[in-house]
Amino acid sequence: MWLLNEKVAVRAVGIVRGCDGAILLVADPSGKWSLPGVSLGRFDQPQSRLREHLESTHGIEADKWRPVSARRSDGTGLDVVYLCDVVGSHPLAKAGMTMKFMKATNLDPSVDVASRQVIGLIGATDFEGGAHA
Repeated sequence: MWLLNEKVAVRAVGIVRGCDGAILLVADPSGKWSLPGVSLGRFDQPQSRLREHLESTHGIEADKWRPVSARRSDGTGLDVVYLCDVVGSHPLAKAGMTMKFMKATNLDPSVDVASRQVIGLIGATDFEGGAHA
């Protein structure tokens, strides 16, 4: 991926489903909601880096990882998108870090356009029923 995109920012983005099928979204300090994501370095493995980010930043343990797509985001970068299910949650109290689960069919109006587009990649039936034990 990096050999083809050396001058393009690459991120791993997660569609993280809770047990009821709701999706994890995080808010930045301005209150804008988005899917959790992390920038990738040249030698990072996208899934491993995203898993580490979810655990260390949000206190979320996920399983059943499935790649969804790789897509350009706003013409400035490349998002590698994964779908996964929450298996454990120990939310970390960090200043400026807010997160919540929202239903794909009833997203908060402040969810950013890029996240809405990524969520749209998954059919509504993939959200219903949520995680599998």
